[in-house]
Amino acid sequence: MTPNLFYLSNVLYVPEKRQIVAEFTCGCGKKSCRYSFFPFLHLPKTGSVSSVLFSSDRKKIKLEEKDGSFEVIGSTMEELEKILSTLRQKGIDFSAIEPERQFLLLSGWSFFDAFSFENGSPQKTGSFPDNSAFSAIEKSLSGIFGLLYRDSGESAGVFLKKICLSHILRLHPSKSMAGVSLQVLFENWFFSNSKPIPTGFSEPAKKPLSSTGPGALFDFSPVLAALFSENNLGIETINCECCTPSSVNDSNVLPDSLVSAEFLLNGFYFESKNPFWLEKFHSSKPFAEHRVNRMNEWFLPSVPAGPFYKNEIQAIPLVDAKSLDKKAVKIIGDESLSWSCRKKKSFLAEGLGALLSLRGRALQTMGSLESENLAKSGVLFFASKQQSFHVSCIEQLAVTAEELAFSVPMAVSSNRHFFGGHLASAFLCLSEECFSRFCSLAEKNSFCVLSRCGNRVFAECEKPLALAELFSCSFGLPRPLILSQSLPEKT
Repeated sequence: MTPNLFYLSNVLYVPEKRQIVAEFTCGCGKKSCRYSFFPFLHLPKTGSVSSVLFSSDRKKIKLEEKDGSFEVIGSTMEELEKILSTLRQKGIDFSAIEPERQFLLLSGWSFFDAFSFENGSPQKTGSFPDNSAFSAIEKSLSGIFGLLYRDSGESAGVFLKKICLSHILRLHPSKSMAGVSLQVLFENWFFSNSKPIPTGFSEPAKKPLSSTGPGALFDFSPVLAALFSENNLGIETINCECCTPSSVNDSNVLPDSLVSAEFLLNGFYFESKNPFWLEKFHSSKPFAEHRVNRMNEWFLPSVPAGPFYKNEIQAIPLVDAKSLDKKAVKIIGDESLSWSCRKKKSFLAEGLGALLSLRGRALQTMGSLESENLAKSGVLFFASKQQSFHVSCIEQLAVTAEELAFSVPMAVSSNRHFFGGHLASAFLCLSEECFSRFCSLAEKNSFCVLSRCGNRVFAECEKPLALAELFSCSFGLPRPLILSQSLPEKT
């Protein structure tokens, strides 16, 4: 006889008893288990932090050193909150995630995972998108999904997205996840890798891109995600001690590196692809008024770098030096190189890879389910596909994992304080280099890029699929998505 499968339905922290209570549900009832638990907090190992920790009540906290940071174990979460409050008063701002989420991350569990109690204690048997996970939740949740679907397809979709986000983020589905999904995701990755969790994260703003006239709207989200992962970007892998490059030509050198450039023309200006470098240049170099006047005169989106004069030598970003006309600028040496690690994968790249892997497994499962159902029901399956809880949930899982994964790179570039300036600068220059390649390729093939905003590009192009495929083949990167296409009017 097949044992009943339960799914993890709730986790509750009980501070008075120093325990976590985990609740498991199946169609025939519920079970709960108690676990002794003491919450964690990671903080940087600095003098100011050390003075606060060593003056705290040592009977209520335990300190351990891990990779240059403190791991603080509290008797209760309240003790850790007191430490964070004291640090904030000194201008040092870090955060701790709630004990329930800590417990799930440390256990390798998540909501809606499948468990068996065959030996008396819960043993994890499956996770999304495994069939065992759906066997555990289907009896309890498919009925709710069916009612919502009959009432409103949109409500059913919201219900499924709650389930998928809850599973990925390890948040109870009753909690509001609107506008905080990426923040929770990054907090999980920081905690799982024993890194202090900064504060001040903000979800990247989604700016609309006008796309009037004939052309196609390209979305570079999959391209940027691949660039982020392939270049192994991370707060611990940029400028590592083990992979210092010998020259600007080394493969792990990043495009935000600074090189010494000799200018060959008088009164030369250029639009920098590195806004962080440009900000420092504009605030520290003379002729600021000239730059502002030129920006206004030429309707530029930001002040240009310059003016530079013949034989002048200046440190400029590598991404700019490589793109400028060789008749105007000549690279004469390295100034300050930036690089990524070749030996150890960054935890951000690993997290991004895990999301893309989850998406891939969900799509594979989706394909198998469709094949099975087509064999059983033929084309009638497509008429009832949206009413199937299993199929719809797998489909939503793939969409949710993709949305989170494709949002990671832009979130990093727009949260300089949270991730550090080096990481944001490196990714922005990589992405600018990528867009420049696309624009050049489009121009060579008689297409015209009309506008760009964030990770989206609108180009005057009658054959967008051909251009996307050409870009992918030319640079060994994923194909940009084509969101929309409008054809020219026939005359």
